[in-house]
Amino acid sequence: MAAQPETSLTGADLGTAPVPVEPCVSPDYFVAGREQLFRKVWMNLGHESEVPNPGDYVVKPMPTLGVEVLLVRN
Repeated sequence: MAAQPETSLTGADLGTAPVPVEPCVSPDYFVAGREQLFRKVWMNLGHESEVPNPGDYVVKPMPTLGVEVLLVRN
């Protein structure tokens, strides 16, 4: 029977120090994450049933971004 190949575990030497809490509670981290993620990706604003007819609209608040979006059926 052939010997099993040796494997190296990536991340095995992460240590045992406490995990920093700063990224979870810092307003600066939140702002950076908001700018890097939410302003650069497609977001689901609603379902077509909310604006069923041409000319219908709905205003969707997006508190994470600090804006409101006007969703209009063409």
